[in-house]
Amino acid sequence: MKIGFDGRFIRQGQSGNGVFTQMLLDGLARLDDENEYTVYMLEDKPFIKKDNFHLKRMPALHARSHLRFLLTFPVELNRNPVDIFHAIYSVPLRTPARVVLSLVEFSWFTNPDEFPASRLSLAQFRIMTRLSIHRADRIITPTHVGKEQVLDYFGLSEEKVEVIHFGFNEFFLEPCKPEDIDRVKHKQGIKGDYILTVGDLHPRKNLERLIEAFNWLKEKRKVPHSLVLVGKNLLQAEQIYRKASASSASDSITFTGYVSLEELRALYQGAAVFAFPSLDEGFGLPVHEAMASRVPVIVSDKGALPEVVGGAAISVNPLSVEDIACAIFRVLDSQTLREELIRKGLKQIEAFSWDEACRKTMRLYQNVYSNG
Repeated sequence: MKIGFDGRFIRQGQSGNGVFTQMLLDGLARLDDENEYTVYMLEDKPFIKKDNFHLKRMPALHARSHLRFLLTFPVELNRNPVDIFHAIYSVPLRTPARVVLSLVEFSWFTNPDEFPASRLSLAQFRIMTRLSIHRADRIITPTHVGKEQVLDYFGLSEEKVEVIHFGFNEFFLEPCKPEDIDRVKHKQGIKGDYILTVGDLHPRKNLERLIEAFNWLKEKRKVPHSLVLVGKNLLQAEQIYRKASASSASDSITFTGYVSLEELRALYQGAAVFAFPSLDEGFGLPVHEAMASRVPVIVSDKGALPEVVGGAAISVNPLSVEDIACAIFRVLDSQTLREELIRKGLKQIEAFSWDEACRKTMRLYQNVYSNG
């Protein structure tokens, strides 16, 4: 088969969508020697070097969602046809290929006020998503929660949507040397023990409440820890910065911006606890990165996170500052609880494998190609 793959999220400074796309393609490259892949890119990033994988740089117009949907992908896929096209979020308006669509989340429907786009762009995304979902031969979601949302929201048949869990990046299992952790902490100006969160600065990540919870911990429990927020600016980041600046504990709050994978691993492994009180997640890759890094995890009880963590994390009401703060303090205050959560976290991620995700994806390609 000739397989085309939407690789536009793979770029320098990538986060969730880019990470899962690259991890999936890395796995397919390891496991598939027979099919021929073309990955359509927005940037030159030669992350795969294999004879049956071709990375194609698309024109600058491809960066515009409506032009990608209406023009650049339809033209490319008609000039150079493929048997299967694996789309991420949106399917080109016209393509002769059979289509597999990955839909990690669709917050532009469920939480439109928190989607980083103008009203016009939001309307375009909603139209493109509806057309894409009905154009796709099969849809992949990374969780059962996501599948149920798609079925309920769009009225699809059960057979059209398949759950394929993401794996976790085994890179985070490798222990860092203490001096490497100290070096990264020094570079970022982090002193002593710290509470960590990872994710783009965006209202959905619930970082303002996390900062309020940190204030509570400082004022009510006098914890010596600092708060470290890792991630690049995405939407309304200035509000998060203002919240931190106005905090009575502002001197103990650090924003690192985007960091390398090696630095991220060191920051995870040096953390006392990982807090991820997001209001909604399609999966939440940082949760498994933290578990692999042997860090106790606290998550929101919303969205897909309860499915992703199983019973291996403390779940909190993300709308309750006190609930978030008390959960963090429980972990900081109990070595026994910390060790239990670390042990459960390492056990939980054993059920999530990129190789298994890739095998299921390859079987789905074959099924769609053979049966439609």
